[in-house]
Amino acid sequence: PAGGVMVAAVTMIGIASATAEDLCLSDAIPKAQRRKLQSKGGVPRPIGFWVHQWDSAQLANLIAMTLTEEVLGYETVVSGEGESSTTGLYATAGCTNPDAYLEEDLALGPGCSPDP
Repeated sequence: PAGGVMVAAVTMIGIASATAEDLCLSDAIPKAQRRKLQSKGGVPRPIGFWVHQWDSAQLANLIAMTLTEEVLGYETVVSGEGESSTTGLYATAGCTNPDAYLEEDLALGPGCSPDP
């Protein structure tokens, strides 16, 4: 099936980029020169990417991470993964429990607050 081929291709590209210093783009910013963002408290942090579990989302994340690293020059990290777009939205918003909508007891919610 085509989906299986895509998963294999994305996995192989991801493994290659994670284990080698090879760069995808000819004019890429080398890993040693990449920056981190500064948090509100001045703590350096890489840009986090929330990865969804379907093939097209994984491919889009791989492309976005590569461009963020090699073109913009920022460090990236996979900060988590989820089953739906809702979990990604809650995670990006800084919620402590982005999978809350999957739980039987929704009383606690996703753990979002106005002060990240």
